[in-house]
Amino acid sequence: LDFNLFYTDILVRRNAEKTTHQQDVSG
Repeated sequence: LDFNLFYTDILVRRNAEKTTHQQDVSG
């Protein structure tokens, strides 16, 4: 298991969720 890849995937998902949430709030 590549922990770096796993951790990066988590960060990307969290960032994507934050971006989507910000768009929903501003929208």
